[in-house]
Amino acid sequence: MWRNRSIVLAAVALCAASGDVLATDYTELAGGSGGSAFNLDCGANMSLVGIQGKAGSMVDSVQGVCAQINADGSRLGGNKLTGKAGGAGGDSYYLQCLSGSTIKGIKGHVGGYVNGLTALCSATTPEFTGSVGRANGTWFNRSCPANMDARLIRGRAGSWIDAIGLGCKTAQRLKVDTVSIPSSVRVGQTAPLTVTMSMVPVESVSVHLGSSNVRLTPMPGSVTVGTSTTKASANVAASETGCARVTASYKGSSAWADLVVHGPASPGLVVTGPTTIRRYGPPASFTVSIPSAEPQYTSVQLSVRGPQTLLGPAVYLPSELVNFAPGKVSATFQVLPRTLGCALIHASISKVGVPSVIHAVMVIE
Repeated sequence: MWRNRSIVLAAVALCAASGDVLATDYTELAGGSGGSAFNLDCGANMSLVGIQGKAGSMVDSVQGVCAQINADGSRLGGNKLTGKAGGAGGDSYYLQCLSGSTIKGIKGHVGGYVNGLTALCSATTPEFTGSVGRANGTWFNRSCPANMDARLIRGRAGSWIDAIGLGCKTAQRLKVDTVSIPSSVRVGQTAPLTVTMSMVPVESVSVHLGSSNVRLTPMPGSVTVGTSTTKASANVAASETGCARVTASYKGSSAWADLVVHGPASPGLVVTGPTTIRRYGPPASFTVSIPSAEPQYTSVQLSVRGPQTLLGPAVYLPSELVNFAPGKVSATFQVLPRTLGCALIHASISKVGVPSVIHAVMVIE
């Protein structure tokens, strides 16, 4: 039923409002050779969910019914209609897929015209809509591949529908694609968070925000993605040291990002190193430094604190004392992962006026 894929895929570029490029795959037409060509396109980011028009002993006219589909199968906003093709005769009909389903194919009977028509829906029982017209002529069946939705109705028409087929696209759903946030900030700072959706929504949508540690990162609750963009932003306040997994969720989809919050900066003592360590990875190297070499301050005391697991803290230190070489202002130390979780590495030096510093680290898979 399919034409040569190298011709059909033809990578007919249909540019979405978000800038995405979608390839449309065309089924073969079924019917006669008369009439003028028509193409009833739902447009980017929409799927065909119904066919309506008029019919009697033959199908007089067709019109596409389109909707944007969420990740959980529900439809966003009301249905949108394409243009019409065909004549004005016959009685009105409406072949509609149930909510959570899209049109995957069409079948019916043809001769010189389309005599009868039924739509095939995805993920519903029964899988076919009702029928219009009559079961007279040659039987046909045109379906989109398993991973595609129908996007448009195509064919030829005059006073009746002479021939009919579909244009199919890779099934798209409105979902949360990514959530991005800086990997680390210091306590008291704000972290800019950005949620990115898979496509531009046809109506504004509210995306829920959550945190695995609401004391560390009190969340604003939700962000709104408008109808001209795929993104929404918010500021997340870091209220205490530690680690949190920040999540964004919408209609059966979600994404997450990890945030590590260090303690306040200290001008007299600085700890630098990674914010995440692989659970089964090698030891991680950290650096501790002071502004200037002073003979009486030759070492830094280290300790690990934070949430306890059955195995103890998420990381451990081979040595809790870091010594500076003569005349040096920095030294390295090793941190070894023990189990998944968050750990706070405390560093202190016995100098009046120099507070201890806290470097948070998360052990991940």
